[in-house]
Amino acid sequence: MEKQNWVNELATADFIILFDTHNNYAYLADKIEKKYPDKKLIFYAWNPLIFSNDWKLLSSKWEKLSFSKADCVNTSFEYAGTFYGIPKEICGNTECKWDAFFVGLDKGRRSLIGKIQNMLSNAGLISKIIIVDNKKCLYNHKFSRYLEYDEVCRYIKYSKAIIDIVQEGQEGMTIRVMEGLFYNKKVITTNKNIKYYDFYDKSNFFIYGLDDQTKINEFMNTPFVPVPYSIKTKYQFDNWLKKIIGM
Repeated sequence: MEKQNWVNELATADFIILFDTHNNYAYLADKIEKKYPDKKLIFYAWNPLIFSNDWKLLSSKWEKLSFSKADCVNTSFEYAGTFYGIPKEICGNTECKWDAFFVGLDKGRRSLIGKIQNMLSNAGLISKIIIVDNKKCLYNHKFSRYLEYDEVCRYIKYSKAIIDIVQEGQEGMTIRVMEGLFYNKKVITTNKNIKYYDFYDKSNFFIYGLDDQTKINEFMNTPFVPVPYSIKTKYQFDNWLKKIIGM
């Protein structure tokens, strides 16, 4: 249910950033634009554009940014990368309870999740897999209820690696990659483009479908290579915000 008078709460803002996390974000954009025609308006696509056509309904008053370089090639969007804000209470080194952790909705990825889980199991590695579905979890134990993000971070804290499975057609980084970067966790990912980012190190990222699966144990046993702070800081929310405001 839409919160009443939410648009009025934006009155004191110097600029407004609208994310694509709402199903009908063009409707929200229209309400914002009509209420505040003189404010700086920024739309940020945190998902591949193929998932919704609402972006085509946005007027020219909106500066259009995307997390995906591929989506910027054939559209008027500008590349803005992605960001992360690390919760302080989750920081710190802790003995791991499992080797790899996945959490997320099915989104047609269940078969691929199973293949990665089998790869890990065949190598004697323990994985923690949480597929979220608030309806199916009521009658099927293979699914879980929705997790608050603090819960997700606690699972990450006790994991040696994070499993990152991008959706078909997705090229940009997910939040799982950012979690690996800021929590100093290895990442097992299906995103073949990850090797082109400045923080990539083969000791920290295993690219499923590209790297040799028989060497997954070697990857897991190789020490994590710390990412320089000068690189990490570029992905911190405050710095990301300064960058997009100046675009």
